[in-house]
Amino acid sequence: MVKTHILFLCLVILVGCNSRTERTGFFPAGTFHDDPKRNADISEWAVANLNILQEPSLFILSNDSKVQCYRLLWLPAFEKNTAVRLTIMSDDTATLDLKIMDEPRENEPARLIKSKTIQASQQQVTNFLQLLDKANFWCLPVRDERKGIDGGTVIIEGVKDGKYQVVNRWSPEEGAYLKAALFLLELAKL
Repeated sequence: MVKTHILFLCLVILVGCNSRTERTGFFPAGTFHDDPKRNADISEWAVANLNILQEPSLFILSNDSKVQCYRLLWLPAFEKNTAVRLTIMSDDTATLDLKIMDEPRENEPARLIKSKTIQASQQQVTNFLQLLDKANFWCLPVRDERKGIDGGTVIIEGVKDGKYQVVNRWSPEEGAYLKAALFLLELAKL
């Protein structure tokens, strides 16, 4: 009887160690700010834009270790908000989804005004992944402290091998992170 209880306890511990918590929502807690209220406000703003752009949660997609996907969410001060999502297939080709929303007008909410999907070649995928490597994307801090009034927010998310990374920058200056974002915009032929 004691052996049965010990065996059962070991089985429960083993199963518990091998399972991970299901990821839900659009972003991990604390993505945008250490203050929970401020983080919630910024997160709600980003999620509202993603919902208008009819974009899925990459954080949830990271529950599937077979998914490899990257998304640029570009939220400029004086231009149309845009999402560009690169989904990489097992043969290293990819689809690129571009979505653009208009600005809200008086008594009218913002809405999706453009949506298109194009194919990306293996070379384009390789070039983008090299830019991410140069930016050290998977090791970048989620956010920095640069803020401003004009300019724009540039958020790149990535999912690979069950890992999720999000990097949020306000008006990034020259460098590999900005080049990766601009590369996706150029691929989408904006």
